[in-house]
Amino acid sequence: MKNTLLLFALAFALVGCNAIRRPAPPVPAITGEENSMPAAPHEEPFHVETGIASHYKPQHTASGLYYRSGDMIAAHKTLPMGTRVYVTCLKTHQSCWVRIIDRGPYIKGRIIDLSDAAAKELGIHGKRGIGKVHIEAYRSPKMPYVHSKKPVKKKKAH
Repeated sequence: MKNTLLLFALAFALVGCNAIRRPAPPVPAITGEENSMPAAPHEEPFHVETGIASHYKPQHTASGLYYRSGDMIAAHKTLPMGTRVYVTCLKTHQSCWVRIIDRGPYIKGRIIDLSDAAAKELGIHGKRGIGKVHIEAYRSPKMPYVHSKKPVKKKKAH
């Protein structure tokens, strides 16, 4: 009888521990006001690079985050996940902020893959979908990287 109660209590405790799983908070998207936010005056980029950028639509990201249309995200081969990157198109002179959440590009000669929203912002979302860019990578406590595997529903604007 004691063994049965002990076994039942142990099983109940193990099941109870896994019953409530709270999803991690979503990664903060870089949109609106944050897109035009300059780096802190004292902050220097830890990585600078110039090369070819392309646009892409990721199915599954290396960070495990879901891609949502309109997100200002990018893929880079070596930059840490969650890094803020200031991208400037050298042809159009347009710039935007993106967050690294994926790995790539896997085509020789390309340095960064941009989401459709970022490519449109830079003016390289045409037929070819590529353009020469200059990137500056920043670490900043303003926009911490949070790992999330759940898609985030956008709130309706009132």
